[in-house]
Amino acid sequence: MVPKAPVRYDPRTPRVTIDFSTPSPNYRDLLRLAVRLAEARDSAVRFDVVAVAPAFQSGAPPQAV
Repeated sequence: MVPKAPVRYDPRTPRVTIDFSTPSPNYRDLLRLAVRLAEARDSAVRFDVVAVAPAFQSGAPPQAV
């Protein structure tokens, strides 16, 4: 058995969290505001986009994303 990689903790606070537990969440305006506010603070701002996906289950049929 291969040991699991340790989970790394990121101390940064996310500016936007989009909940995809409902189909087609309305996030455009919230994301636009967060980007504009970040750019107003620092015009050279850089963004990290992080996505979480369900764990792969062997033998399970593929799902559309």
